[in-house]
Amino acid sequence: MHAACDRTTVETELWIDNGDVRPVEFEFSATTIESGDLAIAGVVHEISELATTRSHLEAERDRFKAIADTTFDLLFRFDRDGRFIYVSSASERILGYAPDEMVGGQFVEYTTEESASKAMAAFESVLDGDDIEDVELDILTADGETVTLEVNGTPAIEDGDIVGVHGVGRDITERKETLRELQIKDRAIDEAQAGITLADATQPEEPLAYVNQGFEEMTGYDASRATGRNCRFLQGEQTDPSAVATLRDHIDAYEPVSVELVNYRNDGTPFWNQVRITPVQDETGTVTHFLGIQNDITEQKRWEQLFEVLNRVLRHNLRNDLGVVSGLGALLADRASEDSSELGQTIERKSEELLDLGEKARDLEAIANRDIEPEQVDIDSLLADLVAQYRNEYPDVTFDISIRTDRALCAGDEIEEALSELIENAVKHNTAAEPRVTIDVRDEDEWVVLSVEDNGPGIDDMEANVISKGEEQALEHGSGLGRWLINWIVTRYGGSFQVQQRENSDAGTQATVRLPGLSKKQSVKDL
Repeated sequence: MHAACDRTTVETELWIDNGDVRPVEFEFSATTIESGDLAIAGVVHEISELATTRSHLEAERDRFKAIADTTFDLLFRFDRDGRFIYVSSASERILGYAPDEMVGGQFVEYTTEESASKAMAAFESVLDGDDIEDVELDILTADGETVTLEVNGTPAIEDGDIVGVHGVGRDITERKETLRELQIKDRAIDEAQAGITLADATQPEEPLAYVNQGFEEMTGYDASRATGRNCRFLQGEQTDPSAVATLRDHIDAYEPVSVELVNYRNDGTPFWNQVRITPVQDETGTVTHFLGIQNDITEQKRWEQLFEVLNRVLRHNLRNDLGVVSGLGALLADRASEDSSELGQTIERKSEELLDLGEKARDLEAIANRDIEPEQVDIDSLLADLVAQYRNEYPDVTFDISIRTDRALCAGDEIEEALSELIENAVKHNTAAEPRVTIDVRDEDEWVVLSVEDNGPGIDDMEANVISKGEEQALEHGSGLGRWLINWIVTRYGGSFQVQQRENSDAGTQATVRLPGLSKKQSVKDL
């Protein structure tokens, strides 16, 4: 029974004449009759429709509670003061609090200090009539840990007035952590010094779908120019076809492979690339991509070539020249020759050549061990000093100099030794009746190009081929290490060195050095 002042109601059921049962409400109230006595007045209300509605509401409430208790998300309701008036049972699993522990508490008591202002701003927005979506809030758990909830909320409206907030919070802590790990991995891949690529194995041409910053820096091609193309665009004249064939065979067989081959940067500069390819499978075992890891091993290859050259050239020249010295010594010993003076001069010349070869080998090794320290090199003053020195030593040689650039060279101070060797080669072996050396310096795009021409006997194809290819084959021996010294110095600063027969002439040699140029306003860091 429900009592309110002098009124009482009772709900029950009545049998009616047709045998049905009807829900009714008896309403009893106290009243005073004419005699002044207290009497009870009663009214019976038929409440079948009300009972049905109430039953439906109770069923809906039970269904909602069942859903709320089984959902992984946290359902909640605040009043206008921001106090919980309902919290679903997921609070215990997500936060470690039973619902009745949270009901009556302010929601900001559960947020971290950093999230409190964001939570209040979202709450006030809903009270103003707006919905909120995907607001990420860090919430403190019962054991002091932090979880991240993605919160959506709408105004709770009764009789046209906003009386609070309905909301749902989804625990995205694990998703956020996974995303953070992925971001770290992505950042590590993007910022790795090695070139990392992904090629689409499902496309006929296997185009690159992704390249990292390391690839961009290594090759000079940015992602927009590299993706969508097969990586063979890096190949060029000196790329070994057999290495390319090995790559292709293993890729076609979906097998991992590692090769070393010459590739070319965007500016045309060759570099040695160690390429490792690994097939990537999806969950069905189908190869969908090829992961490529590429490392610039040019410096390593340069060292290997240096040791090969030092070993081969020294062994070759020492064997030949010491054979000459030994033979001449034998002639002197048995006095087979009357012209001992000429034999002595030959021995002396061969000894000097061997000593010079040893000095060159020592210089080359010393330079190879030095750090690369690029700086601005004033070509005018450097050439003026060098030419003055060789004019002194070789007064019969005519020097013609033309400098047609205002830029400096980007190189280390050892470039002086390279240019000195270049000029010395032009004058020392020049047997022309009127020896002449022409030095020309000019701009060519981003390069400063320095060429030294002489009218001497020229260079044979074998010697020129050794220098232009940058490697010494078993049957191709450079006559000395001087040109190797030039090549080593120039290429370590991103330049190139070529030697060839002088154009439009039956005699003479043209040696060309290309090095990066710097204007007076530019810094080495700008390159």
